[in-house]
Amino acid sequence: NNIVDTRLLLSLSISKKKEDVVDKIDRMNKTNQTGWLRKIEDLNKQLTTTKNTHLNGEEKKGVSKLVLSLKILCHRAVNKVAYAWGINRCTVQRLIEKETLDGGDLKRKERSDKGLTVFNSERRRQSTFTTFAVFKKVKRMENRVERLSYADIYSAWMSLSDAKMHRYERLAEQQKARCSLLLVEIGQIFRQTQGRLTWQQLASSLCGTGVPIVSHMSLARTIMKLPDSAYTTTRFFPLLNVATKNKRLEWSLNFWVF
Repeated sequence: NNIVDTRLLLSLSISKKKEDVVDKIDRMNKTNQTGWLRKIEDLNKQLTTTKNTHLNGEEKKGVSKLVLSLKILCHRAVNKVAYAWGINRCTVQRLIEKETLDGGDLKRKERSDKGLTVFNSERRRQSTFTTFAVFKKVKRMENRVERLSYADIYSAWMSLSDAKMHRYERLAEQQKARCSLLLVEIGQIFRQTQGRLTWQQLASSLCGTGVPIVSHMSLARTIMKLPDSAYTTTRFFPLLNVATKNKRLEWSLNFWVF
């Protein structure tokens, strides 16, 4: 339960005895597991330490500042800080390069299609509802008992005739056009059933006996992101009278007597 003032470690420029800080880090690295400094940093911020290895922006700045300050005082500063924060030394080296070369921009890259789904993006619909993707869905639906490998599906795809290929092209275009208006159809199903259905039942209602358009997990993620969306589960309890309740209580008390 060693408690280290990490503010001292991150403010080496105003410390009078900088060598003491290096000795303290070496001593803590020898007596603690990897990542001890990050755990203490979370305690100082009243956060719960998670198993997530990705560093946020503040942590990246703290690591880079600590390494740059320690490099003046000792050798192998990257290895010392990497062990203390529980990250790879190559990751620390990349943070230093970004700090010195990229002007301190340590933010993580964001995907260009972040937030785009088949419900609100034509580009995602174009990349999702391809002819080959629809063909894979059909083949796997027809062969639910035996799991087809990608090689088997691709072999069947290459041996398709032009007429069947044209059929799957029309099916892909139909699913693409229907998906753009799928939220309207979902609203109608909710009004008809008063919202009393599971995600699997909703997905089955949308595809019917045909090829499924989207999975029930994609429906759940999209619908729960809508404003004022809520999902509740119904728990079923047995109907018991006073006599059966007493019998269950008596059984549970006597069951653990060995």
